[in-house]
Amino acid sequence: MPDKLTDNEIKKALECCSQQGITSECERCKVKGCRSELIKLALDLINRLQADRDRLTIVNKTLAKQVKEYNDLKDAVFKALVERISKIMSNYKNT
Repeated sequence: MPDKLTDNEIKKALECCSQQGITSECERCKVKGCRSELIKLALDLINRLQADRDRLTIVNKTLAKQVKEYNDLKDAVFKALVERISKIMSNYKNT
């Protein structure tokens, strides 16, 4: 087996094995030692993808919270500015 297979090479090997079984195509496959080694590689790929998804979920939740906090702050600042302008306008009208 090569030192390191790319995710696409693992997918291609899985596609080959799942569709054709053991054929002459297996000679060109980069995964020697075949099925048990391929299963280990596929499991590793699945675990890495799941870990990436879990990290992205955390990042998305954090970003959503920050966007909400930003919008709340922006709304509060806007409201304060409107109140201040209204107060200034009210004082101006009374003079």
